[in-house]
Amino acid sequence: MIGVGELVRQGQIYIATTFTALEVYFMVALMYLAITWTLSIILRQLERRGLAGQ
Repeated sequence: MIGVGELVRQGQIYIATTFTALEVYFMVALMYLAITWTLSIILRQLERRGLAGQ
């Protein structure tokens, strides 16, 4: 699993070498958005089928 802390930490390591904080944090935010959006769609489909929460 990929957590927010891991994404941010990898971003900080990259920022230390490239000094492009705004771009890196923007990409980290987009990756997190993509992960959470995809998971929410999958969970919504599972709930409709009655497979979640059993």
